[in-house]
Amino acid sequence: MKAFCITDVGQSRSMNQDFVFASETPVGNLPKLFVVADGMRGHRAGDTASRDTVGTLLDRIRKIQETKPITIIRASVEDGNRRE
Repeated sequence: MKAFCITDVGQSRSMNQDFVFASETPVGNLPKLFVVADGMRGHRAGDTASRDTVGTLLDRIRKIQETKPITIIRASVEDGNRRE
């Protein structure tokens, strides 16, 4: 499988706050992973927030020993939501 991702600033913003991640190889116990973090509609540091969100999710996914994809993703999101 070949993967490609791209974001676009759109017509009403001057900065793109979206962040995407695509992996054709395993990430933790997931065979492939595609993540889109939508920006915050122009709020300050929305670009940083979306990039950090993906980074946190990836860190959690890599550490979880579970093998069921839905459990891995759910646990990673829940762990990320508890992050201070």
